[in-house]
Amino acid sequence: MRRTPGRRRTGPHRGDPEPVVPKDPKSKPPVTRRSEPAGLKAAQKRIGELEAREAERAHAEQVQAALYGIAETASTAKDMPSFYAAIHEIVGTLMYADNFYIALYDEDRQAINFPYFQDEADPDPPDPSVWSPFGEGWARGSTAYLLRHGVPQFWDAKRGRELIAQGEIEEVGAFAVEWLGVPLKADGRSIGVLAVQSYREDRRYAPGDLDLLTFVGQHVASALTRARAIEETRQRNAELAIVVPDQETARIQECHALMIHLLCEGLDRLLRDETGPR
Repeated sequence: MRRTPGRRRTGPHRGDPEPVVPKDPKSKPPVTRRSEPAGLKAAQKRIGELEAREAERAHAEQVQAALYGIAETASTAKDMPSFYAAIHEIVGTLMYADNFYIALYDEDRQAINFPYFQDEADPDPPDPSVWSPFGEGWARGSTAYLLRHGVPQFWDAKRGRELIAQGEIEEVGAFAVEWLGVPLKADGRSIGVLAVQSYREDRRYAPGDLDLLTFVGQHVASALTRARAIEETRQRNAELAIVVPDQETARIQECHALMIHLLCEGLDRLLRDETGPR
């Protein structure tokens, strides 16, 4: 084709090479998600796993310390009220326990007693000296229901209302937002109940709290049996001191002290076998 004279080509032609633009050596590529280091997400995941493992380890140590505290309380408490108060304090290190009680169960009499009852909402707590037969007084509510069924219970207010409507329980005391109760068992028999409850929406229990309370309750039952045996021995010693001459009383008290020592030693050994090395 003949070119028209006087016209010059000013732009790139189809066959011409692309012009090369020199790069500024100081410039940096833009940072995008794709340009993040490949190992960053893996490192973050690993850190999360380590933090979770550390939290589990700390929780396990806390539970272990609580179990040893429960065992020691049986022999160090000066009386049963002190024992119950110490157990309350220990459970409070593991979960919300501002509202806490321990109930005792007499299977032969089919009666319930509440020797320890701490509650922020109930203005009329049960009398610690009274044993209520099933279906009467404080033996008409959740505690009696748990003893009849023999298994741990975790209720919210809705479930409690359902059981009342079904005639399974009666409303006794203040109604809780959530209630957790576990049976205390010794030699395969229920000897009582340990329970915590909350009246606050911002103080609800975690799903694992019932399993934890059940596990702790097993050790509380052992300690309770031991503490009651020690208390009975103390009472017998006090009665003997009144009716037996001093010399004979001293000899009998020595025998009882030895019995208590051997009992505590045996139970401590048993607890150590159950819980493992400290």
